[in-house]
Amino acid sequence: MWAWILQPDTGVVNYVFKSIGMVSWAQNWLGDPKFALLAVMFVMVWFQIGYPIVIFMAALQRIEPELLEAAAMDGASWFQKFFYITIHQIRPEIMVIVVTTTIYTLKIFGQVLCADRWRTGQRHIRSLLLCL
Repeated sequence: MWAWILQPDTGVVNYVFKSIGMVSWAQNWLGDPKFALLAVMFVMVWFQIGYPIVIFMAALQRIEPELLEAAAMDGASWFQKFFYITIHQIRPEIMVIVVTTTIYTLKIFGQVLCADRWRTGQRHIRSLLLCL
């Protein structure tokens, strides 16, 4: 899907840029080495951002407000409360997110290969089966 969205001629991104008059911004996102890494990074952040947000929101709700209130009464700054209380309390969730997103990032090879084969015109049955 992202290979189609980032197509240089018929892709949605370039269509939007051309339709609002920003023709110079229309690029070959996956074909140009200057933009390929940025495009892949954007797609991977798009895929991965929801999971950490949900986990971190749940972890932040788990922190006892009394801890933060006691730290404020003791004169702790916002940085000290954040670093010594918040980060310390959500450390297990941070580790889970680091491990799972690292595993997911290592599994990106298939998406990049499919996008590259679509870009270079190598659309044969083995590529299709690998991409599915």
